[in-house]
Amino acid sequence: MSEIVPDDITRLLLVEGPDDKQFFKRLLSRMAKTNEYASNLSRCKIRKFGGKEKLSEYLIEVIQTPNFKYLDKIWIVRDADYNMTESEKVMGAPRRVLQSVNTAISNAYSKSSRVLTPPELQGFMLSTDGRPSFSLMVLPDSNVSAGGTLETMLLKALAADPMLDCVNEYFECVKKCHPDSEVATNREDKNRLNVLLSGKLVLRDMARSKDTTRELPRFMYSMKWWNDDTFNDPIFDDARAFLAQPLAP
Repeated sequence: MSEIVPDDITRLLLVEGPDDKQFFKRLLSRMAKTNEYASNLSRCKIRKFGGKEKLSEYLIEVIQTPNFKYLDKIWIVRDADYNMTESEKVMGAPRRVLQSVNTAISNAYSKSSRVLTPPELQGFMLSTDGRPSFSLMVLPDSNVSAGGTLETMLLKALAADPMLDCVNEYFECVKKCHPDSEVATNREDKNRLNVLLSGKLVLRDMARSKDTTRELPRFMYSMKWWNDDTFNDPIFDDARAFLAQPLAP
């Protein structure tokens, strides 16, 4: 378990899965190049906890690791996902995530062998008191009533891509002709981005050789068509502000 928090690591950024990890790794690395506290990047480690249902279990491992006592800060990133029921719509997907993460933190502390008082997150992108402090970002942004995911952000940043018009026409057709289709009713933003990336791979001159079988978002940033200046899009302002915290003293 000590590998979760290696020696000399004092800050953890916990994300859901590999696509999130690659996005934040690339964005954090880009920010570090122009940040006066870039040297603090070596003290940070990005870990994936494997999905919202596994956060509590992962935090137990973090708390139990011997190097937990050296941690100053833990940042958690979660997708807002979507408001599926009327009660969820009243609360709002981001606030539902805040409640869920607080429950996961409380459960992890209570089930660990350490006698510690669990911190409670009071809002988004706000640090808790104590050591380590916790902070939460809910994707896609700080709008407390909106749903969405990492892919929601990426699609907005790529809105000017001409191939996205083709993707949108495809989804309009599927939703009209096959309204009960999985692609039309579930995880639509994730599906839209995957279709866009699949379309990019049709253009073999736009992809490196290894890209031709990898149409997942985590591989997008190494494709020839990707422009790192996309990270400057205002849609990522909240993400940049959130990541500025691990780089701060």
